[in-house]
Amino acid sequence: MPARLFTALLLLGLGLGAGCGPPAPAPRPPVVLITAGALRADAVGRDASWTARLDEFAADADWSGTAVTASSEPPVSLASLLTGASPWQHQLLSAGRTLRSGLPTLAQGLARRGYRTRAYVPSFLHGSLGAGFREVAEPLSGPAAARLASALADGDFVWLHFAEAELARGRRRRAAGDRRLARHRLLAFADPGADLPPGERDALWRVYGRKVRILDGVLGEVVDALRRGAAWDRALVVVTGSHGLELGEHGQILHGENLGRASIEVPLWVRLPRGCAGLAEPAGARVAQARLAATVAEVTALAVTPVQAPSLFRVSAAPVLSELYRGNGRNRFSLLDGDLQLHWAASFAPPEPAYYQALRAVAGGSSSRLEEPPRRLFDRLDRAFLKAPPLAGLAGTAPRLSLERWTQGGVEPVDDPAAARALAVELRRRWSRFVDRERPPGEERSLPFRGLTSPASGE
Repeated sequence: MPARLFTALLLLGLGLGAGCGPPAPAPRPPVVLITAGALRADAVGRDASWTARLDEFAADADWSGTAVTASSEPPVSLASLLTGASPWQHQLLSAGRTLRSGLPTLAQGLARRGYRTRAYVPSFLHGSLGAGFREVAEPLSGPAAARLASALADGDFVWLHFAEAELARGRRRRAAGDRRLARHRLLAFADPGADLPPGERDALWRVYGRKVRILDGVLGEVVDALRRGAAWDRALVVVTGSHGLELGEHGQILHGENLGRASIEVPLWVRLPRGCAGLAEPAGARVAQARLAATVAEVTALAVTPVQAPSLFRVSAAPVLSELYRGNGRNRFSLLDGDLQLHWAASFAPPEPAYYQALRAVAGGSSSRLEEPPRRLFDRLDRAFLKAPPLAGLAGTAPRLSLERWTQGGVEPVDDPAAARALAVELRRRWSRFVDRERPPGEERSLPFRGLTSPASGE
């Protein structure tokens, strides 16, 4: 079927859903999606002063728990949130890439339903993630976001992103008063071979706590404004993290370098419109964040496509798949089944010894010790990435498998080869849904969206 016809049929179907259950909410209930960068799940409840305002919202929400993001790279995880598709399906595999041709976003579907769609997000999210939004602009300050929230009305879809909890800043500060740490200094500890001194980690936790408290105040201001607005009882409000933050748990700092728990588990709160059936997943559960797209779709009477993860109006015990592509010669995959997590690392190129030094140079650090420009190193990795099968990796190599168990206090290693092999079979099965055969990224990228038919390998 031609890609253009694919898209036309899918978008036609986006207006044929049945809503979120009797009694029906408003014809076009307002939708507010609030995402926060670097908001770890364990930041909530860690200290009474860190998330006091979010704790108030949690008490008023219809559902609160945690979510597992589709990636530790924010553009990738947010693409899954807005489409309900896995990273390999939507093909926005890293920053600077675009969504697969023909795959519609939640904003596009809501725009066709007559919604006024607006996004206030960082510029690196303005590309294909801005598709369907009539207005795309930089993030708002707390007071400006509150003013917008207080005027919310039926037929509004607003996406607000906040970066107050992020530790790092780029070469230039975005605004006066931005006290985020220089990214190139933090990247000194992105290399798992560089030990993070215990005192440094404690200091980073203190800085992070201050930033979470600032974020909490901003989000509290926005929620208060929503409550004061006339549309509060009719609104669907979702608050979640776009990604977590490593503070040395896997020997690294920041995010996007591994799929450890600290990087992919984030808080999630959902407040439903009055009259909407409650979510089926038990409160406090851990769910796939990609399920939010179908959840919003069902509340707003959009059709849910087969490629989308099931909504939270259904109970699903399916393991959660996360994906992280490119990196230093490795594609990384994670499958979380209950509390047991499988890590899968596939090689697409030999690791570059100067990789982390090049990252620091691009972020504003010194490049004097590099033997070649960072761009040349990254281009070499990119070319290799496009040629190798993502799961299998280079010919003659085998994926590296390891197990961890998520505990109340963090994670612990698990030595169980049989369990690792069983989860590896399931990871491949879940990754291969809608995939007739494994292709290198350079070949897969050219294919149209495949999501109107049943999965290739079943559910």
